[in-house]
Amino acid sequence: MAVVGAALVAPGAAGASQGSQADAMAAAVRPFAAAIPELDAVVAGAAELLGDAIVGLRRVDSSDPAYADLVCSTGFELTSPVAGRIRVGEGAGGRAIAENRLVVMNDYAKDVHALEPFVKDSLRAAMATPVHEDGEVVGSLVVASHSQGRRYGATEQEMLLSFADHASLALTNAKTSESLRRALEDARYDAMHDVLTTLPNRALLRDRLDQASHRAVRHGSQIALLFLDLDGFKHINDSLGHDAGDELLVAVARRLGNVLRDADTIARLGGDEFAVVVEEVVDIAQVRQIADRLLSALAQPVSIHGRDVAISASIGIAMSGAERPDPRALLQNADLAMYEAKRSGGACAVRFEGAMHEHVLDRLDIEHDLRQAIANEQLAVHYQPIWDLRSGAAVGAEALVRWQHPVRGAISPADFIPIAESSRLILTLGEWVLRQACAQATKWHQNVTVSVNLSPRQMEPGLPRLVADVLQDTGLAPRRLTLEVTEGMAMTDSPQTMDVIHQLHRMGVHLAIDDFGTGYSSLGRLRDLPVDQIKIDRTFVADLDTRADGAIMISAIVALCAGAGLIAVAEGVETYEQLRQLQALGCDRAQGFLLARPAAAELAAELLTGEVGSFLKQHEQSA
Repeated sequence: MAVVGAALVAPGAAGASQGSQADAMAAAVRPFAAAIPELDAVVAGAAELLGDAIVGLRRVDSSDPAYADLVCSTGFELTSPVAGRIRVGEGAGGRAIAENRLVVMNDYAKDVHALEPFVKDSLRAAMATPVHEDGEVVGSLVVASHSQGRRYGATEQEMLLSFADHASLALTNAKTSESLRRALEDARYDAMHDVLTTLPNRALLRDRLDQASHRAVRHGSQIALLFLDLDGFKHINDSLGHDAGDELLVAVARRLGNVLRDADTIARLGGDEFAVVVEEVVDIAQVRQIADRLLSALAQPVSIHGRDVAISASIGIAMSGAERPDPRALLQNADLAMYEAKRSGGACAVRFEGAMHEHVLDRLDIEHDLRQAIANEQLAVHYQPIWDLRSGAAVGAEALVRWQHPVRGAISPADFIPIAESSRLILTLGEWVLRQACAQATKWHQNVTVSVNLSPRQMEPGLPRLVADVLQDTGLAPRRLTLEVTEGMAMTDSPQTMDVIHQLHRMGVHLAIDDFGTGYSSLGRLRDLPVDQIKIDRTFVADLDTRADGAIMISAIVALCAGAGLIAVAEGVETYEQLRQLQALGCDRAQGFLLARPAAAELAAELLTGEVGSFLKQHEQSA
C-alpha cells in the first residue's frame, strides 16, 4: 500500500517524537498529494512492474529549493531513513534533479554520491530520473532495493523513464484519474510488448510463464516452451537491409500466430528470436506436431520488397515434468535445445535433454581455453601443400590452424572453430593465422603462395585495411596471398561483402571459392566475381571412387574454370585412383592426404621444394 507523505527535515533532526513527526510530515504534504492522486498510481505502477519494494516521488521544496521532499511512496515506513528529505545534487534522487538525467547507482554503498543514512539502512541499488512540470525539473521518481545483487539494466531504466513521463504529464496537465489510468495502461503495454511486432516481449513472457506454472500445478498438467530462432537472418539483413529484415520479422510473427491457438502465448524475445508457451500439454507428440506446424508455416517464401525470401527456423523444445514447472529452467533448456537444432543444420526442432547442459559447459570451457590459447600464442599453423598436376611442382600451401590443448590433447578445428565463430573470437584468431601464414610464406620460394581461409564474420569493412597492414608488416607480395571464401559468401547479395571482395582484388590479392559445388552458385554471378581459383569440394572427389558418374560433376567444373580462365583445385585427394582421374579430367591442381598431410612449418617447407612426380612414379611401380 502506498504511503503518502515525507520527512520535511533530515533524519534524526531534533524536534517532535517519531510518531508525531511522521504525522506532521504527512499533514504537510497531503494537500499536494490529494490534489494529484494520480501520482500514487504512478508509484504503485512502477513498484508493480519493476518488482522493487521502494519507490518514491520526490518534489523540490518551493520554499527551500535546495531540498526535495517525498510526496508519495510505497514500500517503507515514514520513520525510515529513506523517507527523509534530501539535498538536491545528492543521492540518486537529488542528482537526477540537479543533472536533469537518469541516474543509476547499482552498487550503492560504494558510490561516491551515496547518502550515509541510506547506506546504513542497507540500500543495495537505486536509480532515479527527473520529473518535469511545463518542461522544468520539479522532482524525481526514484526506485531502490535492499536485495543483494540487484542491478538495474536497460529494460528497467526504460520502464522508469516511461513512468516518469506519466508523472510529468500528471503534474503539467493535472489529468483526470481516468485519463491517467489509460496512460498507465499504455505505459504497461509498451513496457511489456515488442514495438515492431506488437507481440509480448521477454518481460511479459516471463509473467505468462509464471501464470502458466501456477495453473499447471492446480490442474496437474504440463506446459511446453518452444524457443525459435530464424536461420540465416543476418544474411537477409546484410543483403536486403534492416528495413527488409523488420518487414520479414513482422511477417514471421503473423505466420506463427496463424497456426497457434488463442490460448497459446507467442512472444518476440529480441532480434530474430521468438518463443511459444503451450499449456495443457498431453505428451511430447502433441508438442512436436505444433513445432512441425510452425516449421511448415515458415517453409513458404516471404515476399519482401518484390523479392521472394526463403526462410527457415531452428526450434528448441522444453517441457515441464511432474514437479512444479520452473519458468527460468524452461527458458534456459529451450534455449539450449534451440542451439542444438542449429548445430544439427537448422530447419528442425530438437527436444531438450539433460546432456545438453554438460555440452554447453564443455563449450564454455573450450571458449575460455581458446581465448587464453590465442592470447598466449599456444596455437600452431600447419600447411598442406598444393600441387600443380601438370608440372608436378608444389605451387602453394593452405594454412590450417591446429590446437594442442595441454589437458584435452589435440582438439579438432571442427570442434573449436564453430565456438570461435559464435563468440567472435574468430576475428582475433583469423588475424593471428593471417599474420603467421604471411610471415611464413616469405621464407618460401617466391613462386609459392599461401592460402588462408576467411570466416563470414571477417567479411567486414575493416578487412582490406587489415590485410594491407599484414602484407606491409610481413613484406609478402599481395600476389602470393590467396584468400579462400566459401561459396555462400561469394554468392551473397550483401553490398558490404561484395565491396570487401572487390577491394581485396584491387590490392592484388588472389581469391578462391572454397568447397565449390555445395551451395547454389550462379554462373552469371561467378562470371562477374573477381576470383582466381575454384576449389572443388572433397565430396565430389570422393565420388570418383564410389560412383560410376562421379567424374561428371568434376568434368563440368573443370570445363567451367577453363572457359572462365580460373584455376581448378581439387580438395581431399586420398587415393591414387582419384589422382589419376583428376589428371585425366584436366584438373589444374590438387591437395589431400594422399599427396601430403598438413605439416608444421619446417616440414612443410621441405615438402614445398619437392615434386609430386617422383611420388606418382613410386605408386606406378608398386601398382
